[in-house]
Amino acid sequence: MSLDLRLWIDTVYLFLSHQESVYQRYAGARLDANDLGLMMALSIPVSYYLLIQSKGAIAWVYRVQLLLAGTTVC
Repeated sequence: MSLDLRLWIDTVYLFLSHQESVYQRYAGARLDANDLGLMMALSIPVSYYLLIQSKGAIAWVYRVQLLLAGTTVC
């Protein structure tokens, strides 16, 4: 299992169990809430580029990632 997937699962688990790392902010183990926000913010242009270059079902993966990253950063 990749490190990114484990961090994502840990972050979702902490969110669902209401264990905040900072006031009303959630982040996985060994990860600061600011680091999580930076990763999501940097993933937006990359996902957008891959979305406009892709066709078919994989384009939906990039659309969902853009939606989730946008809600994370806001």
